Amino acid sequence: MTTVNTPDPTSLPALLADVAALKVELRALYVRWCVAGPTLEASSALAAMAQEETGHARVLARLAGEAEAVIDATEVLGGAAVTDWPSLVGHAGPVEVALASVTAALRGVGDPEVQRNLAKIAVEERSHADFFTGCLLELAPREDAAGARFRSTRTDTEKRLAPWLDHSTVVLGDSRGAASGALDGGTVLDVPCVHCGSRETRLSAAFGGSLLTSLMQCAACGSQFEAVRWR
Repeated sequence: MTTVNTPDPTSLPALLADVAALKVELRALYVRWCVAGPTLEASSALAAMAQEETGHARVLARLAGEAEAVIDATEVLGGAAVTDWPSLVGHAGPVEVALASVTAALRGVGDPEVQRNLAKIAVEERSHADFFTGCLLELAPREDAAGARFRSTRTDTEKRLAPWLDHSTVVLGDSRGAASGALDGGTVLDVPCVHCGSRETRLSAAFGGSLLTSLMQCAACGSQFEAVRWR
């Protein structure tokens, strides 16, 4: 099954509809799992994120108007394949990291209404990505069955998500630069540090906790963070 059908490469409303569709699926996933997290804190985080995804999806659907999503959000997020916490993180984690980058880039498009509405969404989406980045980094080095399930589902999700990310770069054009982590001769162009906001950041490693991310180093505060790799 192909994730991306035949989208209009210049359609911002279609991209907004895509993000809304992904958030609808994430909400459904979090509602199912908010009483089954490995810790009370994890379950509480999923419940809070489910509420935020609901609000985000409604706002984005309104902004998209009559446009239809071109992404198969159910396929990307694995559907019934999410059977335990490692597979939940492997499916939802890469999607949340990607959405954080896309929503941040959407704040730079020319439409004032999109910029205004995406401001709060982008901030909350960044917190979703931070939560799952921690989970990704915790599960990635594990050599047990849970680690194997996580790595398998993460790889599958990234493969299904990659065509949509490529399509997103076409729609967003130059506005993707500040959030994307586009590489140029080993230097990451205009990617602010998620900890201190400095733009004195450079590529530390081509790959971070997943195939979709690169590891960044901030010269100002010395911290490391991940940025989505765009083709």
